[in-house]
Amino acid sequence: MTLLTTVLGNLGLVLSDASQRSVLAGAPLRPQPLFLPIAAAVLALMLLAIYVPGLGEIFQFGALTPEQLLISAAAAIASWLLVETAKLLPPVRHILGAA
Repeated sequence: MTLLTTVLGNLGLVLSDASQRSVLAGAPLRPQPLFLPIAAAVLALMLLAIYVPGLGEIFQFGALTPEQLLISAAAAIASWLLVETAKLLPPVRHILGAA
């Protein structure tokens, strides 16, 4: 569950890094043509490693319940929202060069 949350959080950070301004403030994302295929491949491999019994044994993963998947996704989304909200703060905007 921790690894899945970390992977989802990292995908959110890639999206967050696509703009100096906060997406929450209406800033457009820079086009990233490889993001969707890479994100889909990463998520597919994670789900295979979690739910295919042989792979789960190799990586010592147990199958996650729907509640655990939801908790992982919620934690990753909360992390992404925190980063995007921080971009709205003047000191952070100054550091990013967006002020």
